[in-house]
Amino acid sequence: LCALHKGDKTATVTNYNTGQTDNIPLDIRLSPTANAQKNIKEYKKNPENFKGNVADVSTVLRVALTTKSNTPDLYHIMKLLGKDKMIKRYSKFN
Repeated sequence: LCALHKGDKTATVTNYNTGQTDNIPLDIRLSPTANAQKNIKEYKKNPENFKGNVADVSTVLRVALTTKSNTPDLYHIMKLLGKDKMIKRYSKFN
């Protein structure tokens, strides 16, 4: 979410197992967080229409960065750590 901005039309995500990328359409009127919440509501209604859930990814990322499964807001943790420290911690799990 930290790489997205209000007004973005799509979010490009990468499946790190296959290397394939996919574009997720976004509502340009909504913030990145509001877009994610909207997608989660749609996912809960019709999970068969989605390839995955942002919560699954955020849990893996949270554990990789903090070694804990329950933490404060992931966005704030990522901002606090900064890009270099996040990459260093995440690279230990690749």
